[in-house]
Amino acid sequence: MRATARLSSKLERSVITYATAASAAGLSALALTQAAEAKIVYTKTHVLIDKRQDYQLDLNQDGVADFKIQNTKGWSDTFHAGFNVIGSNASNKIVGVKRYFVGYASALYRGAHIGPKRPFSGTMMAGLSGNSTFGNWANVRNRYLGLKFVIKHKVHYGWARLSVKMHPRYITGTLTGYAYETIPDRAIIAGNRGSTTGQGPDAQPLSLGHLSLGAAARKQPVAIRH
Repeated sequence: MRATARLSSKLERSVITYATAASAAGLSALALTQAAEAKIVYTKTHVLIDKRQDYQLDLNQDGVADFKIQNTKGWSDTFHAGFNVIGSNASNKIVGVKRYFVGYASALYRGAHIGPKRPFSGTMMAGLSGNSTFGNWANVRNRYLGLKFVIKHKVHYGWARLSVKMHPRYITGTLTGYAYETIPDRAIIAGNRGSTTGQGPDAQPLSLGHLSLGAAARKQPVAIRH
């Protein structure tokens, strides 16, 4: 039988430190793999939606429009114009509330939460009737539409950033970007273009060496500067 040799205390500590670092690195790699699967797809654009123009918004760029932004104008008893957004089917909806049989789309600020707890009843963004303006999007800059749409029978959430300007006889809107969350039923933050893991876009994975040094550094006293 081979005799059992005991490691020196210094070597034993080094082996334990390395094993801990290797385990942490494995967990880090797993987390990075999961993060790679869960991502936000952002599309930068700059499109002017002028009077009497429509824009087909294809959030996931599969060739099928998910929403249509409509810019209308005309006459009845008086001049009127409208800037609206509608889903391409009954499942695709916009964050907003319904008042007096009209669904008003919310003009969300950057950082707003877009998910299943939001009311999705919006269509009207802004309107003109004679000399009166109405709607949450009248003369706003860089606000966000909260969007819910379906990919392969599963619900996804997204946003679109627009600025809307009211003119004396017409309305113009400018679309400057849009994004959606690739994980079904996962909420998105208005304006978020990157990772949903909570790490910033510049976050880097730690190597075994960094992890080992980090474990050792925690044992060092902290100097307090007066």
